[in-house]
Amino acid sequence: MIRQCLDCSARATIQFFLTGFTSDLRDQLRALDVPALIVHGDRDIQAPLELCGHKTAWLLQRSTLRVYENAAHGLFLTHTDQLNADLLAFAGVPQSRAVAGATA
Repeated sequence: MIRQCLDCSARATIQFFLTGFTSDLRDQLRALDVPALIVHGDRDIQAPLELCGHKTAWLLQRSTLRVYENAAHGLFLTHTDQLNADLLAFAGVPQSRAVAGATA
């Protein structure tokens, strides 16, 4: 994410962070009525589990919270295999099909 911010204009980066820090999306989350997978690292300093992951899961009635042990914010970099497996399982992709698709 830092690299993406550095590639954007300063104005765009500032607006991105201001929106993230000042927007209250709780009503929109409560209104969602679809299954949702929430993945979160238990060592995330940028978005602490108690403040973000647990509260988001509580707001989404049909959510599943997966907490990754010893994981920080960049799960797609540090826990790639586990994250991909969890996403495929949540999407209902059979394990044998997921493995076959990876080799095709």
